[in-house]
Amino acid sequence: MIHPSDRMPVNRLQCAFDACYKAFLPYPQPLAFTASPFRNPAALLKSLTSAPLRELTAKQLGPYAGYALTTVGDVEDYKHFLPRIFELAIQPTGQPGLGAEVIALRLKQGRWREWPIEEQAAVEAVFREAFAKATQGHVGEADVQGWLCGMAILDLPLAEVLDDWLANSTADHNDNARLQIAQFVHDAAGFLHAVDAAGQAFWSYANEATLHFMRAWVASVSVTERMIAALHGASADRWIVEHAMKVLAEVQSQTTH
Repeated sequence: MIHPSDRMPVNRLQCAFDACYKAFLPYPQPLAFTASPFRNPAALLKSLTSAPLRELTAKQLGPYAGYALTTVGDVEDYKHFLPRIFELAIQPTGQPGLGAEVIALRLKQGRWREWPIEEQAAVEAVFREAFAKATQGHVGEADVQGWLCGMAILDLPLAEVLDDWLANSTADHNDNARLQIAQFVHDAAGFLHAVDAAGQAFWSYANEATLHFMRAWVASVSVTERMIAALHGASADRWIVEHAMKVLAEVQSQTTH
């Protein structure tokens, strides 16, 4: 039997996608790209116009999403494709341009906070609901760190979504949420505690106040309690929790010396 709360993030995410398509509907399919000739803009455009927007695959859209606003196209072009970019980004694609962190960087480059309010709200909703859905997925099948880092890059509020994650992870049926906390600690602790931008990777694009907040959250008693709880129900995945605790202890030891 599926618990009702398991369905909620998926339904809310679909609503966010629908709102995104509506918000960016006014932006037409580009007829040509302003682009570096080294990107073969004609071939890119041919691939992007070979199917309706909602049917474009990661293989068709991924290369453009990686080049967008840097060497291919302008903001209005990106807005046209953004709803489908978001839809494809919730699953592993192997396309860097469809990663949540890269999407956030493109949005920042496109001055998204100067866009109409409806468009800003659509972007915020997708990041928030995609993150919520990711926290419910099994480790390896959802990019929790990517969506959270993307929110940090965009200066979106993190406290509420993190509180929701912790609250959801206390439910008996929600082993995935607890394991995802451990996976996040394992994946992100080193980046968050790194002393330079290279070591921080995509987290280097977040402001220092956000990094400080995230370091404190990762080291909090609540996070440790969830990881300990995950040990009791993880069975085959308990190694994720054990590795996360080891990584956290190592980075904390290094930063106190």
